[in-house]
Amino acid sequence: MQKSITNSDGKVYMDYYKYPFDHTSSYPGQQTLINQLKDQHRLGAIYSEKKVNGTVVDISESLFGLFGGIPMVNNIKRRSVHG
Repeated sequence: MQKSITNSDGKVYMDYYKYPFDHTSSYPGQQTLINQLKDQHRLGAIYSEKKVNGTVVDISESLFGLFGGIPMVNNIKRRSVHG
């Protein structure tokens, strides 16, 4: 899913989201937990990108761990790109 807005300065700001059904994690062991939460209908957006004029400026991805045998978010990996 994505949403965008054009600011008065002419720059296009876009937010792009991925959900468990359209995202595959590159972090070891994460896909198993994501699939488990997806099967339980317990996840919203787990990945987001922010772009300005088509250039990525920020990326966030939720990472999961087991707490008492229950998968939950335990970290959010974030990468900011400064132009």
